[in-house]
Amino acid sequence: MKEKFTGESGAGLVKITLNYFGKADRIEIDDLIFKKTDKELISDLFVAALNDALNKFDIAVKEQMMKIYSKRSPADLLPPGIDGFKN
Repeated sequence: MKEKFTGESGAGLVKITLNYFGKADRIEIDDLIFKKTDKELISDLFVAALNDALNKFDIAVKEQMMKIYSKRSPADLLPPGIDGFKN
């Protein structure tokens, strides 16, 4: 999974991109935000964009995990030497 996840808020005024490790990689701020908004609103937009990006990252991780583990039986997931599910 080498993709990036971009969350946005304020109709694209603030965009935050996470890398494939779930760490913030880039923040984009539209110039309009500095002309017509106050500090509290800017803070709210950053939080909303970050949460949007994190949600997209979480969904992608869960989808990858489902792909990996859906192909295995419960016995394959046990540590070596434990065969409780094997016949």
